[in-house]
Amino acid sequence: MPLAGPEIILYAADPIDYQLAVGMAALVNLPAQQVTGQFTSAWLMVSSGQHLVLAVGGPALAALYYNPCGWANPAQSPPGSTPFVAISQPQATLPPANQFLNAAGQDRGQTALRTYYLLTYALTGQGPPGWAAPPPAVAPSRYCLSTLSPQVGCPC
Repeated sequence: MPLAGPEIILYAADPIDYQLAVGMAALVNLPAQQVTGQFTSAWLMVSSGQHLVLAVGGPALAALYYNPCGWANPAQSPPGSTPFVAISQPQATLPPANQFLNAAGQDRGQTALRTYYLLTYALTGQGPPGWAAPPPAVAPSRYCLSTLSPQVGCPC
């Protein structure tokens, strides 16, 4: 059975990806409250297994997979490590604790399309009409960009 809206969270780690996540949430009728830019909140939601967390964009993917910036986290994991696994295949059920969905594409356009596909699949159990598959996911980066912050919000 597909997921209910409150079970889905979009996590973005930079302001532009945050705007993209808010837009994609609105496109599938999820409220803006389902989007977070808080690293600690995303960490807690992934570790709980009670939400499908989508890492929207490369920075969010890197943060949840490697934490290359060494941000403080609830598990006090050392910089460069997390207990999390990134899933690249569409999901319509809650993943086990410590797994999140990789919604990062090659660029922001591909990230938007990938996020839309994954959200549609999570809510309906199938991709958008006419789509065979989402754009490919990218691998997480081990690099911390100086422009990133553990707390981002919408500059809308």
